[in-house]
Amino acid sequence: VHPEGSRSVKIPSDSVLREGFYWELIQKCLVSRNDRKSMYDRLRSYALFGTDTGQEPAAFNKIDSAIDTLASFLFAADTTRFSIKLGAGVDKKSEMPKIPPLVERLTDRWYDSNCDIVFLRAIKASLTYASSHIKLTQRSKETFPYLVHPSDFGVLREDVTMLDRQEAMVHVFMSTKDQLRRDLERHPNKDVILMRLSAMRRGSEQGELPAGVARIITSSFYPTSQGNVNNVLSGSSDWYRPTTSEELVEMHELWLWDDDCMEGKGGYRVVTMADPGIVIYDRSAGESMFLVGDHPFIQVCPNPAEDYFWGISEVAKLTRLQDKREHHMAQIDDLVDRAVSPPKSISGQWGAVDEKDFAMRRINAVISSNDPMAKINEHKPQLPPDLWQCVRQIDAEFDEVTALSNVLKGRGEAGVRSKGQTDALVRTGSSRTKQRALIIEEPLERIATLYVKLDQRHNKDSLETDEAQPRTFIAEQFTKNFTVKVDAHSSSPIFVEDQKNDAAFMLQN
Repeated sequence: VHPEGSRSVKIPSDSVLREGFYWELIQKCLVSRNDRKSMYDRLRSYALFGTDTGQEPAAFNKIDSAIDTLASFLFAADTTRFSIKLGAGVDKKSEMPKIPPLVERLTDRWYDSNCDIVFLRAIKASLTYASSHIKLTQRSKETFPYLVHPSDFGVLREDVTMLDRQEAMVHVFMSTKDQLRRDLERHPNKDVILMRLSAMRRGSEQGELPAGVARIITSSFYPTSQGNVNNVLSGSSDWYRPTTSEELVEMHELWLWDDDCMEGKGGYRVVTMADPGIVIYDRSAGESMFLVGDHPFIQVCPNPAEDYFWGISEVAKLTRLQDKREHHMAQIDDLVDRAVSPPKSISGQWGAVDEKDFAMRRINAVISSNDPMAKINEHKPQLPPDLWQCVRQIDAEFDEVTALSNVLKGRGEAGVRSKGQTDALVRTGSSRTKQRALIIEEPLERIATLYVKLDQRHNKDSLETDEAQPRTFIAEQFTKNFTVKVDAHSSSPIFVEDQKNDAAFMLQN
């Protein structure tokens, strides 16, 4: 898999020019990073607290429950099963017996490496931020997945969808100075790199703003946001943020398609640079790095856009509804408070009004006045007959946006009495959710396929078949012309229920 077409710019042969070329390319890949980080902060605040940046948490965060429910319909780790599909021209008679032990090893490694948990986190992150990425790394013969936040990733062409069609991509990560020093232990230019890094960081050090002040500055771009400065500075509204006392160095891992590498066959060149623009490693991404002609990143994007790489955020669709719901909840609370403790008007001579008012709030209180014309009137608000109708309507709009009907969520529906009616409603009402589940399957299958291919490259442990010949084999002896598929759409609970209903129907007939 590689981008269509050839590179329009040759990589300079001069080391100084090449370093500048790499750093310029990294900046192009990250050109929208700051704008996206501001947007991600707002989306994160809504997903966690139901409010915009700098506001107090919502009384009820409907967004959190909606995203959690939708993610559970898109992926179920406990039911996911895999199968291997052989490519055209493969000798099926000799390769088919090898599939069951390979699938068994894949399943074991999938759960042992916690890829099921990482993939579920990636789905929830992609529903919040529109996209998330998983990076596969290799340690000895084991494969491990890591979740990459979209603010730490960039591509050269944001108008080109699909990651495999990008000419260049960048992963930004942090490293401590001690870790970087250990990583460079056998590097031939270790002393020069550390000296340059230390000098440049001293010259470019800038004081970071506290998180609360940063939120105030961010919220200044949105004049409709409200909040208390003291609460923001205390961090009471958002304390789910990591802190560290270690000195960190920002690292950039550039994956660049190069038509000239791998003896003219083309492949990825991997460049690791430390901020600001110091080349640590520059090498071709052969089998020692990953797989020839491939990269370790998998994009998860449930709502892809036609001409925008990052896709569409599900949380962004719900923010206005959440604000509207909180507004009506505040109105209801105000009405109920005024009904419980209504405002009063007094006439006549009552003396100390504040003391009389305090006394009236006590149980079995008795007050008196010397003025025979003295009178106290309560002004209770008239509560609407169906106070919660507007909130219920907003909740129904949440379900419409997320494509989660009452029947799909296990709730009853008016006029539905039989199992056949319920099953028919589930099938028709889950069509939009099924479409997203099918989109989710593609990155899931790509990860599983890479697991097996990396196992072929690095794992020499033998496997056994049920056939007499060959009785034992290693993964490398299996054909390279294959893909791993999600067996019977078992990754989504919706498809699993459909299969159960179909099986029960066939059994009865």
